[in-house]
Amino acid sequence: MSFDATITQGPRQITLYDAVGKSIQVLESDKQYWLDQGFTDLPFEPKELLNQFKQELKSLGSSMDDLVKGTLDNGAVDVADNGQAHVASTAMANVRDTYNRLFLGLHTSRPNAEPQPVEMTQTVQSDQEGVAPQRVTTLVDPNQVDFHTEQGWAKA
Repeated sequence: MSFDATITQGPRQITLYDAVGKSIQVLESDKQYWLDQGFTDLPFEPKELLNQFKQELKSLGSSMDDLVKGTLDNGAVDVADNGQAHVASTAMANVRDTYNRLFLGLHTSRPNAEPQPVEMTQTVQSDQEGVAPQRVTTLVDPNQVDFHTEQGWAKA
């Protein structure tokens, strides 16, 4: 008895990453769809993305220099200047997109540092005779300490 089998590979899968570097596997044929949804084929690397952002800022500055110089040199906005304006607009979009990826990636991949609450106390007098004053303690947002101090509270 002989057994013949042909092994065929299924559709090729690739790895893409969201803004925080979480990976997903998608069909290679669907790559453009996922890129349009905000995924990238590069993992989130803050230092590399920062370097890319700085390079794109330089490119934007250079393209704006060329646009302004070209317009001022001939005293009018001509076809070449319109072309340079398109280059500058594309450079601005690249800067914005990279900034958004970097900002979102940092804020979603790292915990937010919450300020530690400040413990404050206040002595409260009772309206009833024979009831001793009571010391009340509460936790206050650090930004509200001055307000609570004005209201008679003290840091514990």
